[in-house]
Amino acid sequence: MNARGSGGPPLPLPAQPEAAELVVADFAPDDGAEIRLTPEAAAAWQALRAAAGRAGIMLWPLSGFRSVARQREIIAGKQAAGQTLAEIYRTVAPPGHSEHHTGRALDIGCPESHSLEEAFAHTPAFAWLVLHAPEFGFRLSYPAHNPYGLRYEPWHWCHHPKPSRPVVIAPYDPAWPLQAQALSRQLEVLGPVLTAVHHIGSTSVPGLAAKPIIDLLPVVTDLAALDQARERIEALGYAWLGELGIAGRRYCSLTDAAGIRRAQLHFFAADSTEFARHLAFRDYLRAHAAVARAYEAEKRRAAALHPRDVHAYTDEKSAWIRATEGAALAWRAARH
Repeated sequence: MNARGSGGPPLPLPAQPEAAELVVADFAPDDGAEIRLTPEAAAAWQALRAAAGRAGIMLWPLSGFRSVARQREIIAGKQAAGQTLAEIYRTVAPPGHSEHHTGRALDIGCPESHSLEEAFAHTPAFAWLVLHAPEFGFRLSYPAHNPYGLRYEPWHWCHHPKPSRPVVIAPYDPAWPLQAQALSRQLEVLGPVLTAVHHIGSTSVPGLAAKPIIDLLPVVTDLAALDQARERIEALGYAWLGELGIAGRRYCSLTDAAGIRRAQLHFFAADSTEFARHLAFRDYLRAHAAVARAYEAEKRRAAALHPRDVHAYTDEKSAWIRATEGAALAWRAARH
């Protein structure tokens, strides 16, 4: 069986034209070499990298545009080193067929993995990319068992522009707590590892308009036990993203067939102090209708400024959230 996993011959790589216009999108971390991309791909990369940074993930650009002539030089060098063309074309596209010619392809690494190795697939950076890169138009070109017979390249992403999705602020739906209850019951597959599940986020506040995504905060005995039960969560359809920028957390996301996120899990251990702010913020809004109304107004203000950029929308309202979290924690402490 070949790399397609079906017994048939690999598909030929499509021809790729050289980019007509390029800009400097970034610089390689090792030698400072220019990373050139098309203007649209460069803007998307910069937005992607900035969003990753806000989540505590560092992405490094390793390679961008590559000319047909440069592709020929690479192949000639490998032949001179004794490799056959059959061996070379398992890892390098023939001249005229590399996505790097288009100026839309980018090899991505991180401090933990920056040598174009499959080990990159086991880093938090890759986990973050799997979840968020499509939001910026980037797709993984050569997954495992790809139809072209190329080796698995978790570092190789190509920009494919697509219409962005609007930021949706939906009216409060009484079905949200019922959905949260149903999703919470599914987590009982964890057995004694699970000690509690809290419905958090805007969908947990009666009457509050929100993005229609259910946020749950499951509490577990310890993260090591949860990590051993990871497959049970993935069997429910969740993508497992690890800490994803927050120490002591395990983050999982549930996306439907249309690519729309429906639920998020924020696991914390029972001895963690991190989740107190989530519960305090939720309870504070539940107890103070005027503050909840102010939060809804802040959401709508942020959405009006950034109607098609969910990351900018989130950043826009973050200062309001931080200030209110402080008030909520003080309120919670006074009550206890």
